[in-house]
Amino acid sequence: YRRHLATITCGDCFIDAACFQFYRRRLLQRAASYHVRLHAYCLLPDSVLLLATPLSPTGLGALLESLADCYGRYFELRFGRSRRVFSKQLDCVWLDSHAAVIDSQRFLERVGINNHSSSNPGCYHWSSYNHYALLNREPPLVLHEAWQSTLGHGSDSPATYRTLLNRPLTTERYIQMQRRFNTTALSV
Repeated sequence: YRRHLATITCGDCFIDAACFQFYRRRLLQRAASYHVRLHAYCLLPDSVLLLATPLSPTGLGALLESLADCYGRYFELRFGRSRRVFSKQLDCVWLDSHAAVIDSQRFLERVGINNHSSSNPGCYHWSSYNHYALLNREPPLVLHEAWQSTLGHGSDSPATYRTLLNRPLTTERYIQMQRRFNTTALSV
């Protein structure tokens, strides 16, 4: 199965922590039921970044449509605004190698960390960083096989993950990742 990077733009749809929490909870609850292996995610005020492996041809699209509908209803009830919160267009990129998966996850995790005001990456609760780097497990996140072979299965896996994430991408690779994710994220 192909691994995908997905970027969903939403304007400023996540107004506060309750909005982030609502969307994240439903993303994590629904991934498996739509036959999607969710490897990593980052929720930003204006977009959602995902690294996922759909196990069916329509799984990822159906999951994201379900989340958009559910969150749209939540947003309307909570804020009294009737509008489609998420863009209908899904930017999705197929990743063709383990190196692409690792670099994409590094970029995705760093975007959340860099967009948060704290110097402690564990304080940004809206990405998969805490799941892998601090062992705050969130089912149904599934470590991609590229990371499994890189990290191994020892007790030092979280420390290795943090070390790999902290290694900067080259400027050229960073620009490629920005284009892939269709984002103008802060420096990685």
